[in-house]
Amino acid sequence: PGDAINGGTTPAETVLMNYLDILMQVIEAYDLDYKVAAKIQNADVELPMITGTNPPTFDDIRVTDFDVILVKESVSVSDVAAENFEHNLVIPDLGVEILRGYVAVDAEVHNRTYRFVNTHLEPFAKPIKMAQTQELLAMLAGEALPVIMLGDFNSQAPAGEAYNYIVSSGYTDIWPQNTLTGNPDGFTYGHDADLRNETANFYERIDHIYVRYDESPIPLWVHAIVVGDEPFNRKESGLWPSDHGGVAARLRIPDSGHTPVWLTKTR
Repeated sequence: PGDAINGGTTPAETVLMNYLDILMQVIEAYDLDYKVAAKIQNADVELPMITGTNPPTFDDIRVTDFDVILVKESVSVSDVAAENFEHNLVIPDLGVEILRGYVAVDAEVHNRTYRFVNTHLEPFAKPIKMAQTQELLAMLAGEALPVIMLGDFNSQAPAGEAYNYIVSSGYTDIWPQNTLTGNPDGFTYGHDADLRNETANFYERIDHIYVRYDESPIPLWVHAIVVGDEPFNRKESGLWPSDHGGVAARLRIPDSGHTPVWLTKTR
């Protein structure tokens, strides 16, 4: 109901799109075998939406954001963590706090265990983004396992403040070690806001995959690509699938044996 315009608090509950459900349906359609290993609810915002002008009428529209880790059914997971950051963007005029967070699991792949972390940092307030970055790295500071950390960091490589804080803290950005040469820039953003631009116009790399092992940067064997930036990725309606591209990477971490580990960051 459209009661938010008058200060009402009745929540909007008619689900229009649940992207996790859509993704899992597509995975099933491709006969792939994945499960949700970790999930954190972040921002949950409801605001008025104009539905008519003469006379003015309103409904309410609600967006609930999550970070999720999917794993193959064959992958054993443990030590699941799902947390919101302490530092988040607050918009006082709207009475809204934009919660963000991270999810993490220990994942055993080919008889080796990794700490696998997914996050989405604040894009619009640099001090808050840096505070979230510091929270994330503090959480991982004592981790003895090899760490694979990925997500939408909203920090441009190689100049972004948060990006440089991460790499100076012993994390290896996998993209510069990519042995595939077809896309040297690896830009992942940004299509037009309405997703109707005729050609891809990505201009910055803000979606990253990092590895930390023995608390120091390491050489890696990496095959990585950006998806969602080719004309054939557009839907029949002409829309691009997202304002970001996804990053898919295949990499071998030292001492992990002879079988590479598939890792994928999508948006």
